[in-house]
Amino acid sequence: MTDKQVPVPDRYTAFYWENAALGRLAVQACEECGHVQFPPDAVCESCQSQSLTAQPVTGRATLYAMTVIRQAFHPAWTDSLPYVIAQVQLDDAPGIRIQTNIVQADPADTAPVPPHPAERKYVSPTRMASGSGKSALRTGSP
Repeated sequence: MTDKQVPVPDRYTAFYWENAALGRLAVQACEECGHVQFPPDAVCESCQSQSLTAQPVTGRATLYAMTVIRQAFHPAWTDSLPYVIAQVQLDDAPGIRIQTNIVQADPADTAPVPPHPAERKYVSPTRMASGSGKSALRTGSP
């Protein structure tokens, strides 16, 4: 079996992975105009400033779309099949949608259509075997 690849942080994404390893979720915020963005980038998407900082977010989110993954596109994921992934919009970071696993979902019970857009979820980073973090979605409160 092949090991699952883990992200390699760079100078733009290191803050995200450091926070995730501590169980916190953070996005990038511009110190000049206040714009928040994800994924992290070298400059602000709004004003092109390079003055960017990490901004913690609660992880409360609205489920935007989801699907069940039934085919492994890399041999390392074969043992994880099937699993559910989703795109969620963060409540306290308007306009930011992130991709995440839904860890409490039974793929057999998951409808093949998107859920009601107002369904609230909570996104929290979880530790990977390497100690780095990945986002995982769970229902309920923080």
